[in-house]
Amino acid sequence: MNSLPKLIFFALLMGFHAVHGQHYDQTLKKQVTSEIKALQKAIEKAEAQGIDCLKEKMTLRTAEVFAEFADWDEAHPAENVRYFKMVHAYKNKADSMATVLPSFERQEILLMLDDAQVSLENLCSGAWSRPKTPKVRWDKVTLEKDQLTFNHQPVFLADWTWKPKTEALQEYYGQLNGFFISPNYLLNEQEKLSPRANKELANIDKKEVGFVFMNHKTVPDWAKKKYGDGFSMREDTYTAYDIDHPGAREMQEMLLGKIVPQLSGKSCSALGYMLCNEPHFYTTKDAWATGPVSDYTMEKFKAWLQQKHGNIQHLNELWHSSFQNFETVKLEIPIAEALQGTAQWYDWVTFNNQRVTEWFQFLKSTTLKYDPEAKVHLKVMPQLWTQNRRNHGLDFEALMELSDIIGNDVGAAHHKLWGKPDQWESKYSFDWRDMCMSYDFFKSLHPEKMVFNTETHYLSTNRSRKLDMSPKYVRMAYWWAHLHGLDASQAWYWARMADGAPKHNAGKGYAASNNHQPRVVNEVTATLMDLNTHSEAIKNFQRQEKPVRIFYSETSATQKADHMDQLFELYESLYFEGLPIGFATAHLMERTAKPWPVVLIKDTPRITAAERECIQAYLKKGGEIITDGKSLKSDEYGRPFPAIRHPGLKTLPPAQTFQKEVSQHAALKAALPKIKVVEENGKAFKTVAWKSMETPEGKLLFSVANFGKDPVDISFRRADGTPCTAVTDMNLSFPYPAIIQLKKYESIFVEVDPEKQEL
Repeated sequence: MNSLPKLIFFALLMGFHAVHGQHYDQTLKKQVTSEIKALQKAIEKAEAQGIDCLKEKMTLRTAEVFAEFADWDEAHPAENVRYFKMVHAYKNKADSMATVLPSFERQEILLMLDDAQVSLENLCSGAWSRPKTPKVRWDKVTLEKDQLTFNHQPVFLADWTWKPKTEALQEYYGQLNGFFISPNYLLNEQEKLSPRANKELANIDKKEVGFVFMNHKTVPDWAKKKYGDGFSMREDTYTAYDIDHPGAREMQEMLLGKIVPQLSGKSCSALGYMLCNEPHFYTTKDAWATGPVSDYTMEKFKAWLQQKHGNIQHLNELWHSSFQNFETVKLEIPIAEALQGTAQWYDWVTFNNQRVTEWFQFLKSTTLKYDPEAKVHLKVMPQLWTQNRRNHGLDFEALMELSDIIGNDVGAAHHKLWGKPDQWESKYSFDWRDMCMSYDFFKSLHPEKMVFNTETHYLSTNRSRKLDMSPKYVRMAYWWAHLHGLDASQAWYWARMADGAPKHNAGKGYAASNNHQPRVVNEVTATLMDLNTHSEAIKNFQRQEKPVRIFYSETSATQKADHMDQLFELYESLYFEGLPIGFATAHLMERTAKPWPVVLIKDTPRITAAERECIQAYLKKGGEIITDGKSLKSDEYGRPFPAIRHPGLKTLPPAQTFQKEVSQHAALKAALPKIKVVEENGKAFKTVAWKSMETPEGKLLFSVANFGKDPVDISFRRADGTPCTAVTDMNLSFPYPAIIQLKKYESIFVEVDPEKQEL
């Protein structure tokens, strides 16, 4: 097959297309048809040799689907011009992008088919071998504690948001079931359901597993009239009404009471009730998606203040105010971020978190009232935890406690289309902070719960996407997310109809997305197939003990403007050392029966008295803590604490780093694998992430990925520095050389035999 290099330069493609035009398009179209037939024959030949070809059959389907998409794009250039103009990076070349798009898609199909042919040639010749790929039946999947199970084995599921439910698209790309609940399903306060709701309820007997999506964006007219003008608010967010208004609970009680009993025990609710889409309740002046609060909220705040402070004199002392009583307390909302660090800021932010948690607890208890077996989750945006800014209304620890499933929509930026450079771009090829750190935090809190990402953004966001995205990046992102705990996902997004036409609401995220990337869609499914082939091993990676724990205090995160940046610096300094990293909170330290080898507390000056008591109790039961000279100094209001003195608490001298202290820690040395990954990248920092696990046979499994911007050489070495040369690919069973070069985005899954040496 005559194909262009894998890295397609669009200037070259556009220039070539300008000269050869339609003739080139038709040549590619014929090539696609020819290569599809060739792969069909290759599959028949391989199957005759007893080779499992499920993956190649999926590639064949992907080629057929995207060949139709390319035909649609060729016939409707004006439509694609419109979508490319929505994207700042493409708007000045929208016409040329739309013109070359069908050629690009067909070229990608040819590259994908060529890769499949190469795989079959190696499998047929015996150069490679691979285990059978399980074909998952979604109607036979069950949720068991922290895993999804099919045929007595763990399984990982992936689908796409908005994907049409046609047989051709569901066979390989996901069969996620579901149900949508919205307040406007109630036509009146007599609880009459809308025709749409009744139609949806009449079709809930599908057997594939799914989840219930609770929408709070639309408020019915009768509710606006009954509850007054102030009931609708924050309409640019996904909760467009006042959660503190008594009418909010009344409306939801009616809605859930009418619908949830009919969903109880159905497969469409097997993966839980998603209580809210991307909850955020910012009340900070000039912040993103900030909003007002109602008189109901302020009255609740006054009651909260009285319960916390007891008397007005105590509050006045902390606030530097002179209120006569709690009824006269005033605070301007949205609150000024300049107040961060003050008593007013802390009290408001903490109250805002608690009122939101109470709201979701109400939704959970109401759901359980009508479906006692229900499981609930939230589509939290993990960057609201991993990044600095607070006052979004989310206490992540409390919400993870409330949830039965760890819901989220974590993503990973990899190619920004606009905006000034981010810090990650100086070292890494993608922004792994949100994905890795948040999942480690969530699974530290609740290792017994499965992780369900109901809107993955590993592939694209409005700010990050790349038309010629490398499939290596796709595999690395999905593989690494699963290593950190991911069990099920729904990718953003499949914005085409079955015939290839974009959906009416495809929007500015459509152009240059996976909707135009056959190799990306193919690699997502191929990666899931490999994950399911090795599902037991992947679950064991997820369940590994986390011997190093980083202390997280919501108090310091609330009162310090850069707290999460500093927390990430510590996490980053340890991440590339091969040790699983976890987190600890005061509540987690209190409930853990056996202390971890070490807890690290860095740049955490403020803690509450309750947190301090938990730390002291943890030390008394034998825990070991390493801290710096800046932490555990004062309470939430800045009032100094006496120093904690205990033999188990070690304060590092200023010249000593946490990374060095951890590397020399006796208990952690015992936890280190007997073989480690050594990288040579010519830089002052590491970029190769790796995780290892010993098999019952005494061999070691390694997942290794290059997070850096450049190729890097790695080797597997024993404690004495001698190399291990018996390194075998787990997916295709071929041997690796002693020195392996990992390209940008490249990841490998290998078995290393520490006792064997290959000549």
